[in-house]
Amino acid sequence: MASIQPDELKTVIYEYQLNEITENDKTIVLSAIEAAEQDIYSYLNNLYDTDAIFKAQGSGRNQLLVEHTKNIAVWYIIRLSNVDIIYDVVKDRYDRAINW
Repeated sequence: MASIQPDELKTVIYEYQLNEITENDKTIVLSAIEAAEQDIYSYLNNLYDTDAIFKAQGSGRNQLLVEHTKNIAVWYIIRLSNVDIIYDVVKDRYDRAINW
């Protein structure tokens, strides 16, 4: 799974929310994405060929894994603030991604 790009988060958080929480600081977004990918890697590393998974690009990526990674990244972002976001919904998505 090639690295998630910041613009891909728009399916799990509105851009205006992301900008408000991060104060338009893209380094926060990139850091959250990297942490999410490391979470996924740590959970899958002993079970699957994570090198192959993380090298996949475009349509070769597992879309369910991409969605879980995005949900985890958003979790790391919203910890900064609860601006206009239903915390419980995001927390539930994070828990489901981790349990998966």
